[in-house]
Order: sequence, then structure tokens, then C-alpha cells
Amino acid sequence: MHIGIDISRTLGNPTGVGWYTAHLVDAFRSIDVDNEYSLYPFFWHCHPNDYRNALRFSGRNFTVRDTDRNFAELAKRWSENTLSAEQLLGPIDILHCPAYTAPDVSHCRLIVTIHDMSFLTHPHFHTDENRRFCMIQTLRTSRFADAIICVSEATARDVQRYLHINEDRLFVIPEAAGEEFRRIDDQAVIMKTLLDYGIQENFILYVGTVEPRKNLSTLIEAYARLRKSTSCNEWLVVAGGSGWKNEDIYRRVEELGLTSYVKFLGYVSSDALVALYNSCRVFVYPSLYEGFGLPVLEAMACGAPVITSSVSSLPEVAGDAAIAVDPQHIDSLTDSIYSILSDDTMRMELRRKGLYRASRFSWEETARKTLALYARVFAG
Repeated sequence: MHIGIDISRTLGNPTGVGWYTAHLVDAFRSIDVDNEYSLYPFFWHCHPNDYRNALRFSGRNFTVRDTDRNFAELAKRWSENTLSAEQLLGPIDILHCPAYTAPDVSHCRLIVTIHDMSFLTHPHFHTDENRRFCMIQTLRTSRFADAIICVSEATARDVQRYLHINEDRLFVIPEAAGEEFRRIDDQAVIMKTLLDYGIQENFILYVGTVEPRKNLSTLIEAYARLRKSTSCNEWLVVAGGSGWKNEDIYRRVEELGLTSYVKFLGYVSSDALVALYNSCRVFVYPSLYEGFGLPVLEAMACGAPVITSSVSSLPEVAGDAAIAVDPQHIDSLTDSIYSILSDDTMRMELRRKGLYRASRFSWEETARKTLALYARVFAG
């Protein structure tokens, strides 16, 4: 087969979809020498000044397309549909778009990954512009995609409920933590990261975009209660870029007098994330809705004890290796954080369970299942 993959979201500062795509392509490069791959860095949300970084994926049977052309002009013509899909994509058999956006194609089979349906399940968490864009693109691509990959059973249920897609076009293939997320024995590496960010050694960690869906408001309220009612002196470290509708989050930190104790780091590289996961006393991910919840697995793979939500896909990902709480119950979250901070035995048991749980997911297995789907769709 000749397989095409949209890698445009791996450029710039990648987040969930970008990391999903990068890990998937890296896994294909490790296991597949038989099929040909064309990789396209110019589909959506392009970063014209960064596109040459996509060349790291090239080699052997992997070709990054059109990096010798005027990239900004190419991206513009692509987004404005002044070039046909066949002209730009070339003679491929399968096109995999790893998010809800895809070009109109008729000369090849199309596979789309849907990561979550939050723009429909929780529309108030999105800006009107983003919600409309997600809805239009998802409805359009889901109608003509030959197969839809869902990253969890929870997402598959939501796709069926809201889009009324037949089960025979839905395939659940989970994500995994990247190989870089692992235990670090060299404390000097960890200390350098902490010093670079000005963080004390004992801290509570959250990783993810700062936006309403992630439920940081509840975490901040729980943290305030924790500091008020116990001897907790750990900082709360928030690692992730600023999203939308988050003004109230920053304002609440100030109102509660927590400015000196809640550290917003902004976007953090994967190397720094590994060090943060390895050194936190507890990782808290109280999201109100997730299509998968990759930070939970990343934290577990690094040996962090995890608290997460009992909703959407998160129980499916965490299994029995995390403490699950009602994400809207502040006291439950407060009590759970305190339990882990104050109980060394519980903390070590969660570390052990988390490391085992994370080991049950791998990008190689995700890639093999995805390749099997390509072959199934190609065969008709």
C-alpha cells in the first residue's frame, strides 16, 4: 500500500493530536518496511517557519512531501482549495487524517481519527468559533470517511450517539505513552529542570491546556482548602499552554491568595514533562471530559501516583491504578490529594500499579492495529 498521513499538527508546539501523530509515525517507521508512506506537513494549522522539522520523519520508505516548494503559498492554496487533492497528494491508496479535518478525496480511501466529541458533549467549554469549526469539519469528514478510529470506547459511544455512525465504520484503537516517558534515575536531570522553572522539590502536578474542560477551577479550590485545613506546603504546578475561556481560573488564584503557590509554566517540552512527572508527589488530572486522557498514562509511566476523574474515558485508561474521584466534588478531591501526600505506603502502591498499567499500552501495538485497519479498508 501507499499510505498518506497528515503530519501538520506535529509542527510548532504540538499538543494531543500532534503527539498522537508523531508517535504513530515513529512506530510505523520502526515496524513497517513494506508499505510506502507520504507525509504531508501542509494540511491544517500550518507552521510555515517550522515545516522543515518534519524532515525528521523522512527516510527509507517515508517521504515528507513538497518541502522543496514555497511552503506558505502551498499551504494557502491547499486551505483555499485551489489545488485538487489528487494534485497535492499524489497516487496514494490510503489517506489517514489524525484529527477531525480532512480534504475532499475521491481517488483514495480515507481514515479519520476522532479523539473526542467535547464540542457537542460540552459546547459551553468551547468558543463559538471553535465549536462551529469542529462541528462542521467532523460532520463533513464522518460522512465520507471509509473508517473512523476512536481512541477509546467512551469516544466511540459519543460518536455513535451524536453522529449516528454505523458500528461497522468505527474502530477503537487506544493511544499510549511515548517511550520517553519513563522513570529517571539521574537526579541531576530532574534538579536541572526544577531549577530552570524555579520549582521547589515537593509539588502537586497538573499537565494540560488551561481551559474550562480540564476543571482546573475545582483543582484550585481543592488546593486552597488543602492549604487551609492541613499542613500542606506543596506548590501546585500547572504545565500547559493557555487555551480559551480561562480568565476566571487565573483570577481565582489571585482571589484565594495563591499566586505564590500556584505556578503556571506554560507550554513545556516533553523532556521537561518527563522530569516533572518523575519528581511530583502526586499528579492530579480532574478533567470533566476526555476522549482518552494521555497525561494519565504518561504520569503513570514515569512512576507518579495519579488522581483522576471517574467520568468519560478516564476510568477506561486508568483502570485500578489511580484514585478516581467525582470531578465536581471539591471535598473528595481535597481528601484524595491529602491521602496521597500523607501516606507513603499508598503513594508507593499507586506508583507500582501505575507503572504496570502504563506498560499495557504501547505505540507499537497501536501502530500494528492501525496498519491492520489500513489493510482492511484497502481490501474493501
